[in-house]
Amino acid sequence: MTPPDARASSAPVRDPRAIEPPEIAFLDPALAAIRERVLAGGRRGGEDGLACLETWDLPALGQMANHVARRRHGDRVHFVLNRQLNPTNICVLDCGFCDESFIRQEMTYVDYVRDREVAHVHVLVTRQNTGAGGEAHTFDLIGRGTFQGMDYSTVYTTNASATDAEMRDGFLRTLQAALVALNERMRHVLALRFGLNGEKPA
Repeated sequence: MTPPDARASSAPVRDPRAIEPPEIAFLDPALAAIRERVLAGGRRGGEDGLACLETWDLPALGQMANHVARRRHGDRVHFVLNRQLNPTNICVLDCGFCDESFIRQEMTYVDYVRDREVAHVHVLVTRQNTGAGGEAHTFDLIGRGTFQGMDYSTVYTTNASATDAEMRDGFLRTLQAALVALNERMRHVLALRFGLNGEKPA
């Protein structure tokens, strides 16, 4: 079987110089007035551009645009398929000592769930004392389901003199930064998967 790219490259392409201008039934006199200038080639002025922007005669405008494109490139057509790969914001926060009410209030863009089975990200936070009298909080963000294997870890350390408000704010900033980092990793991995095998992200 001939690969699609090979078939496309072997298809005959008409010489752009041989393409005749189409007969266009203009409904908008403003477009009819610039037809000859379009056929003559070159860049259009501001008034012509404004006429094309404001016209309601879209079929005639499309025919003129198609003629210019074919005159430049022949019958070869390229399509751009644009995809927006969105990572997830559905996570379960697994932390026995966190101020969850504060976190939910400050991070309203996250959809929190209690059931780990339906979460796309499992945020596991553990802590231990440091030798300096502070605490080290370890954030393990674990991808689940479609995002299996897309994990991220970071550590937030407090000192012994930190107030509750300072620790809470630092905890929040660390969690926010970790979610941003994980989302970027998800975006790149999903794009790679999609590009390699056409797998569509859930």
